[in-house]
Amino acid sequence: MDSIAFIGFGEASAAFAGCLSGNARFQAGGYDKKLNTDRASITDRFSKHGIQCFQSARLAVQNADIVISLVTADQATTAAHSANGLKKNCLFIDGNSCSTKTKLMNADIVTRAGGCYVDLAIMAPVRPDLKKVAMLVCGEHAADAHKFLSNLGLNSRVIDGDIGTAASIKMIRSIAIKGLEALVAECTIAGVRAGVDDQVFASLDKTFPGFGWADRSAYMLERMLNHGARRAAEMKEVAKTIQDLGMPNHMSCAAIAWHANLGATDFTTPSTNYRDLANQIIDKIKDP
Repeated sequence: MDSIAFIGFGEASAAFAGCLSGNARFQAGGYDKKLNTDRASITDRFSKHGIQCFQSARLAVQNADIVISLVTADQATTAAHSANGLKKNCLFIDGNSCSTKTKLMNADIVTRAGGCYVDLAIMAPVRPDLKKVAMLVCGEHAADAHKFLSNLGLNSRVIDGDIGTAASIKMIRSIAIKGLEALVAECTIAGVRAGVDDQVFASLDKTFPGFGWADRSAYMLERMLNHGARRAAEMKEVAKTIQDLGMPNHMSCAAIAWHANLGATDFTTPSTNYRDLANQIIDKIKDP
């Protein structure tokens, strides 16, 4: 039986835990830093998934055969430092949305501690069905990670290239995905504020048929409102990636602000209607 340890237990880790459920080949534990500020909620989340909750990352990983690191991008290197307590040759799967340079730094930390580092890129939101999401793995130990992920029924693929290649693909894709979200948010909020959103979306639907602007904008606003802080941290890594390539990153830097601002909104009205979500945002902008 293999022992699995999660570092971070948010939406992505919970989705992975769902894939482990009922699989007698694995036993799992983990740690989430929010345990220090929201103990009841975090322990309840672990309990619901049948995962043992440890009081620190180092305790969680010390007996693990496989570690899955899924934290916010700005905490990925901190999570890698927990590798100081790893078993020798433990497989450390870094699924965080980080720049190539950050992944290389994390790999050095894990390797020095005796672990086997893998760069994992999760290419789409884990909900509603993680098993349909494309996952890219690379690095010396990618085949081992691919075997593990495939045994969970996940859509894993080994790609050629050194550590950081999978990260680069995800980061550069995010220029379009999270950049588009920021553009759509600005367009939607401005359209609702001006009272012309119907006409704007009707025009866009003619120019880009099949996109479904009204429904898509509602989905994008909801994601930014619920996950803006995490997504802003990811976009900072995107901006770093572009900067490391010696290229301008103006659009990505602007997207950071939109994700961060919406993520900081006191979001109280769950809705699938873009106008409801936009009006809530407008009220917060008018009365901060």
